Amino acid sequence: MNHAWLYESTDQGARALPLDASTPGDPLDAAYASMPHGVYEGLRTHDGVRLFALDRHLERAAKGSKVRGLPPWDQLQLRRALDQALREHEGDLRVRIDFLPSPAVSLGGTGTVLLGLRPLVLPPPEAYELGVGVQPLRDLERKDPEVKGAAFATERIAHEWDPRDNYEPMLTSGSGELLEGVSSNFIAIQGQVLRSAGGGVLPGITRQVVFELAAELGMEVQEQAVGLAEVGELDEACLTSSVRGIVPIVRIANQSVGNGRPGPRVTELRDLLTRRILAEARPPLA
Repeated sequence: MNHAWLYESTDQGARALPLDASTPGDPLDAAYASMPHGVYEGLRTHDGVRLFALDRHLERAAKGSKVRGLPPWDQLQLRRALDQALREHEGDLRVRIDFLPSPAVSLGGTGTVLLGLRPLVLPPPEAYELGVGVQPLRDLERKDPEVKGAAFATERIAHEWDPRDNYEPMLTSGSGELLEGVSSNFIAIQGQVLRSAGGGVLPGITRQVVFELAAELGMEVQEQAVGLAEVGELDEACLTSSVRGIVPIVRIANQSVGNGRPGPRVTELRDLLTRRILAEARPPLA
């Protein structure tokens, strides 16, 4: 049974591209590794075809495409293709949109915008209820942090880790600051202050929404990285991503964060984020 699908955005809609099921490992990951690397956006559907903050994702993709000198792409054409592709499948999906420097000829592509879909798999409920542990990763660096580059997404796959107390490795600066997860942003809370690195990290869509929600709660938002030496001073922490939402962190480098359980602020922010997504998620053409 096929559990991954790849489409090309064309002026006629979404054109399916074949994936090699005989390839060892995940055929969609193999396709990503073989295609020309540009920039990409990752998000998930809600109720089958609704997407949250698609406008923000496409705005970031347009900026990244300009920085990398990628070919221009038509947003309305992309939205039409995305809407068509989503409606061909049941259930919620994980979505990746790739913007390429040249067509993925080896995959049968003729255009430079591809849509990768697979069934949505979220973290287990205990990850949200009990929180997760993370560990610093010192030998992986996002070389162009302002751009969501596809090359980095492929590079991080080569790094293996034991997920039992390292749900997601944390990228760190040379001076030991916690920057972001390998596929998420990092947020820490001290009292009424929310902290997250202001530079050297991807400007995450969900992270920005959480900043807005925190401000609505009267919290102070500081774009300032947290050092590993400060972990013991934190009350709460979490990872944010467009696919997983907010995942509480209760251990960093084997040291407890706060009382070692998801805290009230992270829990409240997660509830507010869920409500905002339910209220604002829309189909691609809405």
